Amino acid sequence: MNLLRPLRNLQLGIKLNIVVLFVLGMLLIAILLIISSSVQNLTLQIGRQRARQETEMIQQRLIELEQNLLDNTKILASRPGLVELVASKDVANLRTAVLVGGAALNLDDISVVDETGSYLMDTGGESQNDEVSALFSLGLLGIDTVGAVNHPASRGGKPEFHHAAVVPLRDTTGRLVGSLLAEHKVDDEFLRQLNFLREDVGLMLIRNEEILAQTLNQPEAALDPVAIQQAMNGQTIITDDIVNLDGVFYIVGYMPLTVGDKVEGVMAVLLNINNLVMFERQLTGNTSFGFYGLSLAAIILLTLFIWRVVLVPIKRLQSVAAKMAGGDYESRVKVASRDEVGRLAQTFNDMAADVQTREKELRELAEELRGRTQALETITETSRRLVTILDVDQLLREVVNTIQKTFNYYHVHIYLTDSHTGELVMREGTGIVGRQLKAQGHRLKPSQGIVGQVASSGDSFLAENVDEVPNFVRNPLLPKTQAELAVPLRKGKTILGVLDMQSEEVGGFRPEDLALMQSIADQIAVAIDNARLFRQARAAAAEAEALNRRLTRETWQDIGEKVAAAGYVFGKAGITPIPETATLDETWLPIMTRAVEQKDLAYEVGDNGNDASAAQPTACLSIPLVLRDEVIGVIGIERAALSPDEGEESAEPDRSQTVAWTEDELTTIRTVVEQIALALDAARLARETERAAWRDRVVGESIAKVWATAEIEEVMKAAVSQLGDRLRASEVVIRLGKEDELLPE
Repeated sequence: MNLLRPLRNLQLGIKLNIVVLFVLGMLLIAILLIISSSVQNLTLQIGRQRARQETEMIQQRLIELEQNLLDNTKILASRPGLVELVASKDVANLRTAVLVGGAALNLDDISVVDETGSYLMDTGGESQNDEVSALFSLGLLGIDTVGAVNHPASRGGKPEFHHAAVVPLRDTTGRLVGSLLAEHKVDDEFLRQLNFLREDVGLMLIRNEEILAQTLNQPEAALDPVAIQQAMNGQTIITDDIVNLDGVFYIVGYMPLTVGDKVEGVMAVLLNINNLVMFERQLTGNTSFGFYGLSLAAIILLTLFIWRVVLVPIKRLQSVAAKMAGGDYESRVKVASRDEVGRLAQTFNDMAADVQTREKELRELAEELRGRTQALETITETSRRLVTILDVDQLLREVVNTIQKTFNYYHVHIYLTDSHTGELVMREGTGIVGRQLKAQGHRLKPSQGIVGQVASSGDSFLAENVDEVPNFVRNPLLPKTQAELAVPLRKGKTILGVLDMQSEEVGGFRPEDLALMQSIADQIAVAIDNARLFRQARAAAAEAEALNRRLTRETWQDIGEKVAAAGYVFGKAGITPIPETATLDETWLPIMTRAVEQKDLAYEVGDNGNDASAAQPTACLSIPLVLRDEVIGVIGIERAALSPDEGEESAEPDRSQTVAWTEDELTTIRTVVEQIALALDAARLARETERAAWRDRVVGESIAKVWATAEIEEVMKAAVSQLGDRLRASEVVIRLGKEDELLPE
């Protein structure tokens, strides 16, 4: 009471204002609590409804897959000759037939028993257990049915759960000769395919309180053991709580996994409701912030406004949600505003429409997946071939033939843009017509026809009926064309050409063909560009090699002016330089001419070489000094020819028994001469380096010498000396110069 004493002396109006403010404040708090609770309940109802719908669709999908397994098993059992192999117990051929048929039908494990129940084959190797035996018993009674097979864990892994189907095998007289059982493993990949690879819905297969397969990597603590037990009793349970797993909010549904008439496990369906939760939080926060920021008058008006604009629509939304929970999917919420409540209502309406069309989309998706599988296989095969071909003509020929053969099109051809004229040149086509157009040099101007328009605009073009295309001109060589698809060959922003396909049927191309062919065309463009780059790189390499040879030739063409002697001779007088006034005839072995001309080692056995007084035949050899495929000099060697029994004196030498050079000597000469050429080049570089170093010392000796001081003359002296000593040559000649200077006039 003491706290109220200061208020006794206040005016009545102030007291009333205080009371009104207090009441309005309490009312404001109450309204905020109501809004928060309503939005949370709505979010939970929407999430539970979507989770129930997803659970029902997954359950229906499992039933379809179970029936599909039974149908595939019957197809395998009806394979021609299979029953006869079982009846004759031909196990080897039976295994082959079963493996081939089972692979085509996507069956994992297949077992066959004869009429006595004895196993003839088992592709799984570990499939024999009580459940398999029970199914085989039904099959031997003439009953085709489905069931579940559980395999225990092996090698530290998890137990495996398989769908199984068993059918009886009867011969043409109706006599039961055995039974066939096929299994399909329920693993992570199976669940992903069951869920059509969706990321907003996760699946978990639970059996004996253990997760056997899942599409989400979540701990078992996220699961509700009570709900799992209820599902094992045959109930479908949608939890009342929102589960937070690593920052992602889920509504979890549990459904019994029924195979035949028996509950074999539980399938947990986790629906991602992050968008709804985030929207709920945003709506609650925005509403609270607006209410707390208003004045007293605004509070009174805003209270009425909230009641009419916020609470009433939410109540209406709750009412519609309750109707949808009861199965009335035609109900919709009237969207009267564009605020958060209006967007929530619109989102709710969109979700309701999505639920109605989901079943239809699932059927269409199955057909689309088959088409996409074929498309991906084609893209993969084409890509694998393209990356291995660097010849443009071969590349284009491979592409058009592959596309025509794969899709059975009427005609396929490729146009490439002429970089000079801008025209489109038909570079490759299928069949006789393609060869005729290519031989004629068929060209199209930019914007001419469908191909020209695609090249000019850079956009693909699909004509389901070419007769409806304005100004379409039919090619007389292709009179049966009814539909046409043309896609640009794009490399970045550059149009390299156009891939054009034609069909004999109206509507022969579908919209998804356009995306597929554009993908192939982009890969063709990359392959063409790679082939051109390869050709340019090869030309650049050849040009670099030619430049390297020219530089080598120019470097060594005036070497005689830079050294004291252009060559040295090792002979009876020792090592002597070749005088500048000496002619080639005076210091030249005839064999040296042939060696320079053929740029390779040459040798022969002569009478007496340059020594007319020699009585014994001589062996002459010459090898050019080649550096970077350029001749920079030549070495000539002459010595007395050796006989097989060297050392035995003979009054008259027998030329037929002389040996010019042994293989070891020739190998040694080649190796030594290669090193001589490198040493000469190194000496030249060392000399140039020394001169550069001398020039650098004038500026400052800040750079250390890189090459040791060497003289070309010393290299040549060492060369003729080593060759003369090692080969016991009577004369060794080395002479430097250009190729034309080393040849006698």
